[in-house]
Amino acid sequence: MDRLRELQLVEGDMLKQLDALCVRHHIDYFIIGGTALGAIRHKGFIPWDDDVDVGILRKDFERLKEAVSKDWKEKDLFLLEGGNEKFYHDKIFARIYKRNTIFESASWINDIKQKENERKPVWLDVFIFDYVDSKIEMRTKLFLSYLLKKCHLYSKYRFNYSKNMKRMCKATMKNMLHFMLCLFKPKLFCALNSKICAKDHGKYLATLEPFKAKPNHFYLENVIFPVRRVQFEDFEVNSPCNPEAYLSTVYGDYMALPPVEERVGHIPQVLVLNNPSPDKETKS
Repeated sequence: MDRLRELQLVEGDMLKQLDALCVRHHIDYFIIGGTALGAIRHKGFIPWDDDVDVGILRKDFERLKEAVSKDWKEKDLFLLEGGNEKFYHDKIFARIYKRNTIFESASWINDIKQKENERKPVWLDVFIFDYVDSKIEMRTKLFLSYLLKKCHLYSKYRFNYSKNMKRMCKATMKNMLHFMLCLFKPKLFCALNSKICAKDHGKYLATLEPFKAKPNHFYLENVIFPVRRVQFEDFEVNSPCNPEAYLSTVYGDYMALPPVEERVGHIPQVLVLNNPSPDKETKS
């Protein structure tokens, strides 16, 4: 079994545990992005994909945090929100991590000034969905969220310099921003982002995370809810009610395979599964 498939099986188990938790507490999460595409087109992971994406309404995310704090005390999974002090949590959105694993890309290792004994575990992305009423509102909030995402990143990290002149200039600019923004705690920018994005009613649903969404990625509520069960690998998960409409909005002709050269994932430089001992590291 190759390492990508081993990683997929670990992430699949994480998704299965999240699904069991949400079913037990009647929380309506749903798979999105490449995970939803894989479920419909491949009945599981896209063969070259290496992560899992789920969506959840903001009010349900609050319930998910409560469920995690009660039920996962003894589990090897844990949830971190944006603004968390953990060094490796570089996103403004939430992630579920698995203890005793490492998944680090070349860009993470080469660009960010690393901190000893703070390795990034295998993760599952959790994107909060809010309501919007128009494309203009969506575009405005995405832009503001993008700015806050950058502020969060630059307030938290210092960046490595490079011998390459272009990368050296970029690192210099980023570090200048860091020395200005490090006066503020990263959670400030996450709190501002939540305040801007939070809306509990409206015409459409969307995730306002610039990393995941584009200005036209918003959906009528009946495209997402009520969630339905679909096959993913050897188990079932929650999917948008109308996955075909969702996938058409995000990918267009979603059943068409991309060119071979585009069939790539995050390509980890360091990958450790289930045992963090050095002899288990795989470097690409």
